[in-house]
Amino acid sequence: MLVTPAFQTIADWAAAFEAVAAGGGQDDEILRQELIEVYGHEAEIVEERVRAYRSTLAKAAEVLGIDQKVFIVRSPGRVNAMGRHIDHQGGICNLMAIGYESLMIVSPRPDDCVRLFSLNSEHFPDREFSIGEMAADLSGDDWLALVNSEKVSRMVLIHGGDWAQYVKAAVLRFQKKFRTARLRGMDLMVSGNIPIAAGLSSSSSLVVGAAEATATVNGLNPSPAQLVDLCCEGEWFVGTRGGAADHAAIKFGRKGKVVKVSFFDFGVLDIVPFPDDYALVVCDSG
Repeated sequence: MLVTPAFQTIADWAAAFEAVAAGGGQDDEILRQELIEVYGHEAEIVEERVRAYRSTLAKAAEVLGIDQKVFIVRSPGRVNAMGRHIDHQGGICNLMAIGYESLMIVSPRPDDCVRLFSLNSEHFPDREFSIGEMAADLSGDDWLALVNSEKVSRMVLIHGGDWAQYVKAAVLRFQKKFRTARLRGMDLMVSGNIPIAAGLSSSSSLVVGAAEATATVNGLNPSPAQLVDLCCEGEWFVGTRGGAADHAAIKFGRKGKVVKVSFFDFGVLDIVPFPDDYALVVCDSG
């Protein structure tokens, strides 16, 4: 999440990114340095990402209003270089995030409604749901029993891979975990450039971003490891039964780093630099 400052109007965010794009002065140095820390020193990459933030903020201003207070969540995709999904068996994985990501402009709501909007509305139409109604309709606190239930199985068949299902997965998992809290809703304006259905975790990126947004809006403070576990379990809601490596890579990935993690129990064992004299190239073979 971009955190400096964390919560301000869309107009203020837009002005800050505009100043960065224009090579502004000291007032925007903190944001500029944060972008460099995330994306590196290559000017073309930073400039491209700044354009992405600005276009997403512009669309959010159209839908939510330019004076709406928001924060921004980013969640990258990841690459499974060895092709080994051993996380669900307690294996050790070397994780890497990639330079493609989902962006979310998040505005807290006073009710429990979650409204979803996308920069690419043609492929990802507007969606809306009530957290309370969804949680009441899917009763019980045993998460595994819930996702294995006939009702959820029918939902998977009906809704398939609809993008709202991945946001619902994160929100519902948090509501069931923190069941004494009545979670507040939020408006989300979403954009992204992770290739879809390419094995680069575009769906898990959406789950992790929605989880980060839900936690922030509701003042929840899960540990990073707990957030990874909740995202993994949450994604079972869409019909999968995968492990937590994708979510761990998205949460813990760093520019130019390889993150070594273990599962059962989850732990970060090491974070090491990717060798300077190597490049990892991801190609679409068709």
